[in-house]
Amino acid sequence: TQQQQQDQSKSCWGLDDACFCALAQAAPNITSFSIRNIGLSTEGINYDILELIACWGNLKELCFTNFSPTKFGGGVGWNASQATPVFESNVDRIVKRSLDGNGTILRCISQHCPNLETINFSNSSLTDDSFRSIFTAFPNLTKLYLNDCCGLSTNPFVTNPNKSNRQIQSLQLSKLQLSSSSILSVLNSYCTLPQFLDFSDCRSINDSVLKEIAKGAKNLKYLNLRQCLSVSDDGLVTLLKECKDLEELNLDCLMISDLTLTAIQTSCHKITSLSISGHPSFPLITSKGLLKLSHSCKKISSLFIRCVFLEGDVFDNYQSLTCLELVSCKIPSTDIFQSFTPTYRSNKNSTQLRKLTLQNCGLNDISAKFLVETVKSLSAFALNESILSASRLRPLVRSMANLLYLEIISENKKFSITENIITLLSKICPLLHTLTIGSTMSPESIVLLLSSLVHLKKLTIRLFNRKKDQVSTIIDSINQHKKEDLLFEVFAG
Repeated sequence: TQQQQQDQSKSCWGLDDACFCALAQAAPNITSFSIRNIGLSTEGINYDILELIACWGNLKELCFTNFSPTKFGGGVGWNASQATPVFESNVDRIVKRSLDGNGTILRCISQHCPNLETINFSNSSLTDDSFRSIFTAFPNLTKLYLNDCCGLSTNPFVTNPNKSNRQIQSLQLSKLQLSSSSILSVLNSYCTLPQFLDFSDCRSINDSVLKEIAKGAKNLKYLNLRQCLSVSDDGLVTLLKECKDLEELNLDCLMISDLTLTAIQTSCHKITSLSISGHPSFPLITSKGLLKLSHSCKKISSLFIRCVFLEGDVFDNYQSLTCLELVSCKIPSTDIFQSFTPTYRSNKNSTQLRKLTLQNCGLNDISAKFLVETVKSLSAFALNESILSASRLRPLVRSMANLLYLEIISENKKFSITENIITLLSKICPLLHTLTIGSTMSPESIVLLLSSLVHLKKLTIRLFNRKKDQVSTIIDSINQHKKEDLLFEVFAG
């Protein structure tokens, strides 16, 4: 019994010596290797990860994410002698967990894998020494992803490094709380001509940093500044004037105005994906600004808009638009939905809208009727409205013949996905393969859903204000009636 428990624990929590040995022998010419959500020990395992990497001299891509070696403590690690998972408190994990506490792993990687071009250590913990070593140890490094790495100080560079011939083209430092001076050191020394930059949720990114990026922005194709709250129109206008090749831009949750839209309109004619946010109280971004943008940026196919007052024919000239997400936008007129109907877009020689998301946009009975025609062309539709009702949903469902992805969420306690709606879904949407539901549902409705939607591959259910035993009953119903290939998630809160 004890041996069976150990074997089961191994299969659930880690790779044993035989796995590592087989990998090295069977695939000596590996060029890309990824380990995610796993704890490995650099002590106790005879054939550990370091020896495995030492066999792969041709490795070009390496990914260690959510990495927590037990040698340095923390997280869910691997205790090789006991073959059981090791747990530590969250405090211990933050303080002690380290991908490379004494430099052993990075020294091994740099020695045996000198040709690495891509490194991803996201969601792991790094020391300042390891952070600095990554930039200097790999001469061919072009892509570096260090998203949400804890353990770093705000100034890992004690002094500014000299400019290097090693140029990183893709850099992701999302959620790193580095100082603006440290970020500038990285950019000025190792990333002077970037193509891909992700600084989302980096609070130290400000206008000064953007103006520095502008000096080498001629090749920039992707820029993510979501939640960079110290950024304003001043820095963005300076940067965007230099971004002639920009294709994707995320400015969600920033305090910007039509001045930034004008800069995009003037310089960024190749842009295909744009995310912007207005202000819930002040009309900094206007429908007029969005309308002008469409005249010059004709390649925009994906558009995300938050907290903007939308009116009139604001979307009429977005001829390439296939994906639209509207969050907390005020929509006083039904003209907006009319501009997305298949007939209207055909007359304008525009591509058909394929994905539409509406979240907290105040959908009412009148606008729901105009949505009916729009939904006919969609393959993906997400509706998250607190005032959603069955009377508004049924006409929409009857138009969803081409739908592959559907999301319906409402915290309205009086609204529920009834058996009638599920029966209607199964008849109208026979090809539906991904469904997310956030509303009141009975176990009987779930059983009917699982039996009638025969092509369903993923089901996500969000339960509001449910007791623990009610949640367990719903999970049991899914387990008893689901197909083997169905992936399901249940969120309760």
